[in-house]
Amino acid sequence: MKKTQTIKKTELEKYIEENPSDDFVWYRTKIKINGVLCYREDIVSDKSTKSTAQSLIKKEAEYDYDYMDKVYSILEEKIDMPAEQFHIRYAHIRKHGTKSTHSLKNELDLYSAFPHIIKYEKMPIAGKLYEEENPNGLNFYRYNGEFLRDNCIITDDLAKYVTDKGLGTVTFLFATDYKIGSNMADKLIGMVYKNKKTKAEVKELHWGYYQKRYLSYIPEDDCFGKNPDYNHELFMVAIESQLRYIMLNISEIIGDDNCGFVKDAVHYDKNIDVDYVVKEVKKMFPNYDFRIIDKTCGDGSFEGGKIVYKSYPDLPDAPRSHHKKKDVVLYAAKEAKIW
Repeated sequence: MKKTQTIKKTELEKYIEENPSDDFVWYRTKIKINGVLCYREDIVSDKSTKSTAQSLIKKEAEYDYDYMDKVYSILEEKIDMPAEQFHIRYAHIRKHGTKSTHSLKNELDLYSAFPHIIKYEKMPIAGKLYEEENPNGLNFYRYNGEFLRDNCIITDDLAKYVTDKGLGTVTFLFATDYKIGSNMADKLIGMVYKNKKTKAEVKELHWGYYQKRYLSYIPEDDCFGKNPDYNHELFMVAIESQLRYIMLNISEIIGDDNCGFVKDAVHYDKNIDVDYVVKEVKKMFPNYDFRIIDKTCGDGSFEGGKIVYKSYPDLPDAPRSHHKKKDVVLYAAKEAKIW
């Protein structure tokens, strides 16, 4: 794991001022000096408890993908798409059962899927971009077919799944090094299990920030504009690809051809033994929590729903702030003219 090199904010601003260059127009948080990428010290070491999608990933130097120019060059060469429509496509399952998910009687949904994937699965890291398949790296492929979104980009596990099942074809694009786990992952996992307030904060994270485009087509100029701060698309490619892989395997455990998928949930009609599903899902994905819901409450009415299994405990309420309590006491005392 590479060590993050840092630079003080004043030194960074002084260097940019003394060495003007178009390369630094967008960068006020990092800079390359003598070939070494340095990050602003106050951002990397920020101990703020407030978490945003941007603040979380800015502290992870290895998720700062420095090869996106090359990535887009490869995509342009290997993906046939009109310029005005050209962008990275994420994996989504297009082939569902014949029924609407709303009419299916049961549901299995993962608990905070994204944080668990970032914590326990292979995530691409900055450094070298490989143009040949790398058995020791994380490989990225273009998918073509009708089962997933055509021309989406997927990683190893999902690529092997669709080819083994004959659900489409894949074409190798590039490979990166990877790591499993990070400070960001630990922070997110801690939040989703701490209390209701921190769990809600994770749910409200703007995950779409990681999908902001590194290159955006500008129609009036018929060209692409570069957004170097938005270089995290492969991060979301890996998350979305692995999520589809997990959900498809869970649907196979359930064994219902009418399964429907909504993000991190599988909806199904089959009356399958809950204990069997729990045992098999835990065996295949031991790091994930989930729940199973009978959406009909057992009487076929679809009026609400009943949780028939849950692998995680109920979260406590967030502790009350002592500062707020003190303010209320002071205000009440002043109103009563005690002081």
